[in-house]
Amino acid sequence: MRTYIKVDANLRKDLMSIFTMSRKSVWKALNGLTASERSSQVRQYALANGGRYVREDYLPTCRTHETEGDIIQEFEGGITVIVHTEDSTAAIMRGEVELECFEKVTLNMWSNILRLAQAYADGEVEKIAN
Repeated sequence: MRTYIKVDANLRKDLMSIFTMSRKSVWKALNGLTASERSSQVRQYALANGGRYVREDYLPTCRTHETEGDIIQEFEGGITVIVHTEDSTAAIMRGEVELECFEKVTLNMWSNILRLAQAYADGEVEKIAN
């Protein structure tokens, strides 16, 4: 299940301006993919100003396996999500190149990380952040 805070275009622009963040950084904050104090402030502001939580079913197209305590999910296009269960970190990789990294990964974050990885695999990463 994917959970995020839905906002309209005007509120998204306000968040970008108030918190001096890029569109993608605001998207990551609203999707709970970042755990910083600033991201928490973005979420609080969004909810206080008309944003609302949305939950939707989501099933990624990937192959999943486990090795030495890591969970590995492989997508088309050489995109891989690696979750290190020992320290609760995760990364989205394209081959050997790290595209995104995440700390303090929760189950809710994991679902949203998979959505982002699927967007990379589908070549639509810019669409979901807009």
